[in-house]
This record gives sequence, structure tokens and C-alpha cells, in this order.
Amino acid sequence: MVLLEELVADARKTALIVIDIVNDICEFGFRYDQEGWDINPIRNMVENSLLPFVSRSKEEQIPIVFVRSSYTPLQFKNDPHSIINFCIDGTEGAEFYRLRKKDATYVYTKQQHSALFELSYQERRVTELHRWLQERGLQHLIIVGVTGTNCVPKNVDDAVKLGYKVILPRDCVASRGQRMEQQLLNIRRYEEHPHVVVVNSGKIKYRV
Repeated sequence: MVLLEELVADARKTALIVIDIVNDICEFGFRYDQEGWDINPIRNMVENSLLPFVSRSKEEQIPIVFVRSSYTPLQFKNDPHSIINFCIDGTEGAEFYRLRKKDATYVYTKQQHSALFELSYQERRVTELHRWLQERGLQHLIIVGVTGTNCVPKNVDDAVKLGYKVILPRDCVASRGQRMEQQLLNIRRYEEHPHVVVVNSGKIKYRV
């Protein structure tokens, strides 16, 4: 178990990865809300935890990566567990929610759930984001965002596969209300994971 009350991160080797804080998932009147899903847990997390943490990390000059999804229409039509026709390339729904691009060191657009692998693990086709991180010697990833049942765990697992040391702030991850129970199970799984540190964002300190 790697579960800490407080964690000191090396600012020279750490990047903050912010996953899918976009209108279609977070904003009223967009795709998740149109489905009748409860997005209040997501919005509350963004307002109360994620935005303050991003701001504090920016003040500490931590490299910050904003990741957003950009899909084609009907991309997930054969996946019974996925919503289709959301985060469509070029639409307002795929734009960031409450995040300012100027606050990011790097903005990466992913066209699959993972921001680190493009295709299957067997082919080891890493993304431009992974190369960008490697070129800068960034070995520790703080991963936050949505959803805690899909893209966040996918990116946590892929980061571990690529040898990153992963920090998961439990208060900076959220899912729609209907899936919060599954998210809690995922968080508990990571609390037992030997290569993931789970901690509240307010307990993360940076060392230069």
C-alpha cells in the first residue's frame, strides 16, 4: 500500500496531467447533462478541488498539461459501455470547461481514452505527450480529472506501464453521480497499488 497523509513532490521531475475537463462532460446543457446524468459531483470537484490545485501548481511553476478528447461522430457506436457523439472535434462540447489554455504548459488532444498510448500495448505506439514528458525528464505524474471510471484510470494504468511514478489526488477525480460507487472502488484499488500514491491534493507539497 502506498497511502500517504502528506507527499513531497520533486518539482523538477513532476508534471500535472489534467484529463478531460471539457464542456460535454462538465457543463450544463452539454452531452452528459443531455443524457440526464448527474454531473454535480464533477462540477463540485472542479470548483472546489481541481481549479485551486491547478492554480497552486501553476504558482509553483509545475509543468501543467491539459488533455482533452476529440472524437469523430459515432466513434464508439460498437461499444455498449460508451456514450457516442460527444467531444466531437471542432464542437464547443470538446472545448475546456473553466480552464484557461494560457495556464497550461502544454495542451494535448487525445483521440482515444489514453493520452499516453495510441493503440495496443503490444505495438508500444506511445503518443507525442509521452515523448514531450520524456524530453523534459518528467518522471512523476500527478493525474487528475474525469472520469474516475474511464479515462483517469486508463491513464493511470498506462503511466505505470511506461514507468512513471503516479500520484493520484483522490479529491481531484470525479465521475457522474450514477458511477461514483465504481469510482470509489477504483480509488481503493489504487490505494493498494504498489506504484501509485493516493493522497489529498491539499497534502501535496512541492520541493524545488
